[in-house]
Amino acid sequence: MLASLSIRNLLLIRKLDVDFCDGLNVFTGETGAGKSILLDALGLALGSRANAGLVSRDAELAEVTAAFRLGEHHPVRESVRSRGIPQDEDLILRRVILSGGRSTCFINDRRVTAEALSELASQLVEVHGQKDGHSQFTASGCRKFLDAYGRNSELVGAVDKAWRDWKSACAELESAMAEQTRLDRDQEYNRLSLEELLEAEPEHGENERLSSRRSLLRRFIDQQADLARAMEAIGPAGAEGQANNALRWLETANKHDEMLLEEAIQAVDRALLELSEAERCIAEYSGGLTDDPGEIERIEERMFALRRLARKHNVLPDDLANLIPVFQESLRKAAESRNETAILEKSVESARRTFHELANRLSKRRKEAAARLDKEVLGELAHLKLKVSRFETVVSTVKEGSNGIDSIVMFASANPKAPAGSIERVASGGEQSRFILALKSCLSARSGGLTMIFDEVDRGVGGATANAVGRRLRRLSCRSQVLVVTHSPQVAAYGERHWRIEKVLKEEGARTGCIRLDASDRKVEIARMLAGETITDQALAAADALVNEAT
Repeated sequence: MLASLSIRNLLLIRKLDVDFCDGLNVFTGETGAGKSILLDALGLALGSRANAGLVSRDAELAEVTAAFRLGEHHPVRESVRSRGIPQDEDLILRRVILSGGRSTCFINDRRVTAEALSELASQLVEVHGQKDGHSQFTASGCRKFLDAYGRNSELVGAVDKAWRDWKSACAELESAMAEQTRLDRDQEYNRLSLEELLEAEPEHGENERLSSRRSLLRRFIDQQADLARAMEAIGPAGAEGQANNALRWLETANKHDEMLLEEAIQAVDRALLELSEAERCIAEYSGGLTDDPGEIERIEERMFALRRLARKHNVLPDDLANLIPVFQESLRKAAESRNETAILEKSVESARRTFHELANRLSKRRKEAAARLDKEVLGELAHLKLKVSRFETVVSTVKEGSNGIDSIVMFASANPKAPAGSIERVASGGEQSRFILALKSCLSARSGGLTMIFDEVDRGVGGATANAVGRRLRRLSCRSQVLVVTHSPQVAAYGERHWRIEKVLKEEGARTGCIRLDASDRKVEIARMLAGETITDQALAAADALVNEAT
């Protein structure tokens, strides 16, 4: 529950401390006294938007502090713990706004963002303002009402997760199918290219070796005549023959004196060896080549084939061999892609089934809850002087979404002869307020410790109807703390703690104050609300009767 609210230097409020009870807290006052300032101040503590205009003109900063007393197992405690914020018996939300417009938020004196403050506050307080009627009965608002009543939060979360899983699986499948289409489109080309390359059997550096061989053969063709002449000049008909003759002649001449010509004989013998080595080198060089003119043609045909393939694949001829594993990998991926796509198709179908199973279960629970809610709301409306009203929660099937497969609309009619329609269209402001109160009365047992704030929920009603509104608010406050800003004396009479908000003129200007009323002051305030500026004995008696009836 909201235990206290402390305000400093906010608009017309200089200093204000308000302590709340855990039942029905009532705020009354003249129009323009500043009741909205009080709610705005609480809104700031709960994370609403701040600006420099909220700070009192003669102050450097404004400060609002809201203290909440929580049960040991209140769900907010886990949210606070998950943020690493120190825990205490009370939860303290504080907002400081500088005159320049910047603001700082605190939870238990730990600095946080306004978003964090607002997220936490949504689990503590529910505000129903004068302009909230339409938003309560939108498709989203009706769905939240019904799911809260049916206690569907866990199943709603499961449906939302199943929806996201399904959409994620669909996106993954779509991406895989696009990749598979691309791979399949290229697969025939890749297969034929691979077959062509495997048949060609290109080798690393082959083109360079062929080019060198062709150049060598061409040089050999040009050298053949000279090599032949050289071999002839060196061979038996040439130098070798002459040297052999010389050697024979020297050996014959040396018969008579072997030592005199031995040195010459050895020199000629060495010359013969060198000539033989030259002949061997020429033969070896010529032996590695060929005079077959078809070899050059075959080399050129091979080089042309390699270059044609290179141009086709936009690579260098010597890099053709590197393409073989590339095409092989591409074909492997195409095969894998088809397998992955088949697996993903099964995943999508499984996710779709899971979503629809959960969504259908949620839809069934919603329809069952809608029947119970309609009966209970009609009972509440009877207490709120709308017993001739009609109310129906219609759950219809629509396209799948993160909230399931249901469209939820609350139809009503305050006039039995008028056709039923959506509440925001057929109900007046006062009737909408009572519909909201009826729904909240039905949901109060499921509110989970929320503090409910009603800003002029009794607008547009009076007399017995206002009295009925007051009774339902009191009944609602037995299960949830309720704060209500009201102009109705009948509603005010049901308050368990009553404050009067008033504007006081001082030397420094107008100031808004909030005074807690005791029993006698409370009757005077209710009498004022009944009679106006002049409070008569009859008004006091009527006020006394209202309070006695309410208690």
